[in-house]
Amino acid sequence: MIIEAFQPAHLQRLVLQPEQQAWQGKVTDGHAEVLGSHGVAWTGFDGDQVLGCAGILDRGEGRGLAWALLAEDVGPRRFVTLHRAVARGFEILPYRRIEAHVSPTFQQGIDWAQMLGFQFEGVMRAYLPTGDLLLFARIR
Repeated sequence: MIIEAFQPAHLQRLVLQPEQQAWQGKVTDGHAEVLGSHGVAWTGFDGDQVLGCAGILDRGEGRGLAWALLAEDVGPRRFVTLHRAVARGFEILPYRRIEAHVSPTFQQGIDWAQMLGFQFEGVMRAYLPTGDLLLFARIR
């Protein structure tokens, strides 16, 4: 697996996992530009296949918002490699607080946030038109 700097075009090659498929096609070129230019972001590849894109949007004053979009066929072995790369990124970046928003129905996302050291802080009621999100934070 190769990890390289995120480019907006990488999202066009990413077929999302079922739990994130609602985002397929909704992350427009403008959104992708923001993801890549307002913080730090990476893409994981296996050959030409995009396995996932992840990063941290800079919110200023040492705060960031973590995001990740993963392929439908990442699989356990490749997920471990992606997890380690993201965890390393969190360790070396200068953010004192990193937040993550996760759907309350996305148990794998909740589990991953906790594996990365995030702690549950609360429910953001009616955050999206489709409903609530859970707020997690990782404090240095």
